[in-house]
Parts: sequence; structure tokens; C-alpha cells
Amino acid sequence: MDITFKLTFFGFAMFLIGCSKTENADLPDLKKEYFPLSPGRSITYQVDSVAFNKFDNSEMKFSFQIKDTLITEIESGIRTHTVYIERYKRENPASGWTFQKVISRNITELRAEEFVDNQRFVRMVFPPFKSSIWNGNTYNNLEKQDYFYKSVDKKDTINSLAFDSVAVVVQVDESNLLNEHFAEEHYAKHVGLVKKQVKSIEKDFYTQKTTHGYIYTMQILSFK
Repeated sequence: MDITFKLTFFGFAMFLIGCSKTENADLPDLKKEYFPLSPGRSITYQVDSVAFNKFDNSEMKFSFQIKDTLITEIESGIRTHTVYIERYKRENPASGWTFQKVISRNITELRAEEFVDNQRFVRMVFPPFKSSIWNGNTYNNLEKQDYFYKSVDKKDTINSLAFDSVAVVVQVDESNLLNEHFAEEHYAKHVGLVKKQVKSIEKDFYTQKTTHGYIYTMQILSFK
């Protein structure tokens, strides 16, 4: 387990012990509502992306919609809650939905995980503090990647949908004169993922113009 995550876990454990020793003390709010796992819920997203190709200097834009529907809840342990999600895609609102993949998500006492494309990621840790730092790749074979909370409990509006409490998780934030890599996810209480931004590009050293890579944005359109 990553040392930073260990320290975060240890600190929170000590906090719980302190609370238990205080008569009539209220338990802390873990704010797990940021990662709801209720079967039957679904979210539709608008996805817009652009791909840059340095070999032929081309630039291609893509636009489509995806829908995630929580279909099944499974027994995975006393302190673990797991669901399966079916993901569908369509090119535009007039076209039909096409099945893409199955994703599983689970939530434990102190973290939220997602298993997608044969990799398990730690998407959030609880409770969400701005000081929290954890390795999002703790349970997969990818290189260590420190995630952190950029903001917590902030209001936001996405595609005319207003949310009272949004937590922003930064997954990657690296930039220099030749490359730029950035990824962050926005989670709203009682809704889940409402926005995702990814940028992975190469730049010309002199002009700083993007020459290769992609930019990807996924934003919520509706939910039920």
C-alpha cells in the first residue's frame, strides 16, 4: 500500500479513536454520497474530443453521448458495496444506443474504486479532505499516480444542471515546454461523476502549438 495512503488512513483512524473516547461524540461525515451506488440509476453524458496527429498535421473532432446505468448489486463483503454498470454509446440523440462495456464500482469504508478495462482504480478516499493524497493505481499494474482533491463541497453548474456540493479530484497535472498531461474528475453528491476532463498532448517547443495527442471532455446531460 502506498505510504501516503497509509499515513492518511492512520491519521483518520486516530481521529475515529479519539471520537470514540469522547462521550456522545458524533461520528464524522464520510461524505460517501459523492459516489452513490444505487441500482436503477443512470447518467447520460455529452463527450467532445479532438485528436491531433503530428505525422500528417491533421486534427479530428469527435462528438457523441454515453449512458451509464447501474444494473446489478452484488454481495461482496460486509463492509463493501459493489454494483455493475452497463455503458452504452450513441453518435447523436437521433441514433440508437450501442452497448460498449461493463464497469464495476465498489465502495468500502474509506475508498471508492472502479474496475474498468481490466484495471482497478481508487477514484476517491473518504472523507474527502483537500489535504488527502493517494495512489489511484494502488490496485493495478500501472505506475504510481498521486490523486488529490482540488476542491470539496463547492457549488457548480454543468449544462444547466445545478449541484450544491461538488468534489474535484485531480488525477494528473504535469506540464512542460514539450508535453502537457492533465486529468480530473468532478463528483456531485447523490449523483456521482458529473464531469471528466483529460488532456494528453505534445507541443512544439518554439510555438507551443499542439502537435500530437488528444483532449477529451465528458459532461453530464441528464440523470435519473
